[in-house]
Amino acid sequence: MDYDELMRHIKAAFADAPPPADDNIVCHDCEECRALYSDVRGHAPDDLSDSWVEKSFDQLPFFSDEAKRYYFPAFLRVAALKPDSLVAQFVLYSLSGDFRMQPIGGYSTQQQQVFQEYLGDIDSEALLQNLKNVNSYLNSIDDIRRGVPKGFEVMAEITEDKKFVRLVLKPITSRRNWWT
Repeated sequence: MDYDELMRHIKAAFADAPPPADDNIVCHDCEECRALYSDVRGHAPDDLSDSWVEKSFDQLPFFSDEAKRYYFPAFLRVAALKPDSLVAQFVLYSLSGDFRMQPIGGYSTQQQQVFQEYLGDIDSEALLQNLKNVNSYLNSIDDIRRGVPKGFEVMAEITEDKKFVRLVLKPITSRRNWWT
């Protein structure tokens, strides 16, 4: 799937996410949240420039649940365009756990499907490097596996010359849905 097609799928998956009310953009009142509120209030995800998203890569936890659903496409857009960026690392982190990045109630089935398309479409080497960066303290493949996004698994393979072991990210192919 090319980038433009992925963007169409992302827009379609999040089309039903309404903009948050002005009093429900950020999760609490602090200096960082007030700055975030000022930056995004009145703007659609497509209005947020790539450079703004890049400098604000770590702001997802400060959004309210409704704002996370509404603005996440902007972060996915930049992450898909630049898979080796901090934005891509933070998107990966936000999809791999239940930390404050996940909105209460989760994401719709269509949104979860587009996450799987995004993860399946980006360069696996960049994704694995991001896993290593997100989990830089990790020392084993088992540690890395714990940080892998839902719907994927990390396998260790011996290179053809049998000199190295490489990590390969593969989608889980079982019939069971990865988000259940």
